[in-house]
Amino acid sequence: IDEFPWTALLLYKNRSSGELGSLCMGSLITRYFVITAAQCVSRDKIKDDITLERVRLGEWNIVTKIDCEYSQSGHKFCAPPTVERGIGNIEIHPDFDQNKMNNDIALIRMTKKVDYTEFISPICLPLQRGQQYLGYADTTAEVTGWGENKEHPRSTTKTKTTVNIYKLSNCLDAISRVGGNGYTYSSFLQTCAMAEGKAACKLDTGAPLMIKDKKDNIICYYLIGVFSSVEDTCSIRNSPNIYTRVHPYLDWIQKVVNAY
Repeated sequence: IDEFPWTALLLYKNRSSGELGSLCMGSLITRYFVITAAQCVSRDKIKDDITLERVRLGEWNIVTKIDCEYSQSGHKFCAPPTVERGIGNIEIHPDFDQNKMNNDIALIRMTKKVDYTEFISPICLPLQRGQQYLGYADTTAEVTGWGENKEHPRSTTKTKTTVNIYKLSNCLDAISRVGGNGYTYSSFLQTCAMAEGKAACKLDTGAPLMIKDKKDNIICYYLIGVFSSVEDTCSIRNSPNIYTRVHPYLDWIQKVVNAY
């Protein structure tokens, strides 16, 4: 239950019913900032009757107030309550194109900083010079979330999946075979990944695409992509998922974070 402690649920309020629900995800990168997809926070993409209310961190089971699990020996291990923060500022990438879904990346500054714990801590950004130019094609990565598709109901607990990263051109061929989606992609700005027989869906928009690497002889997870959903293919098996690459936006991320 303490795996991937940077995952964040974005909670939206239905202004008609007053109910809260999670439609997107994000990743904690500092005590104040969460990174997500621009479509999750753009007023032009969010329905008129819902509004982004807050960010929840430290979540594992979305239906229990206190998350617990049992070891093989029967020992009960519980996490502290989740932490929620209000929405302070939203910074959408200035070149976000909602029609082409390019530059689908945004930062949320929470109203109050969070304290790091075993269950809430940031993911590393790939700031090393050499990593900025790696496409990661033909390697494996991990994704995590609570998403659903038309075949399977939403998971109550956070799940993880190992995916294969492919060259974008290969993925575009696969997308075209299932009817396409009308978007234009760039291998510099996007990457794609797929788990055989599985598909992510819209409820995981903004979720992290992660790889393991060493930093100061310690194994770290690095955020290399932010899930940019494609509704037309989200429930189709063996359909690739498109992610906004993080590398091209490192300067912008640093500029926004430093501005506060």
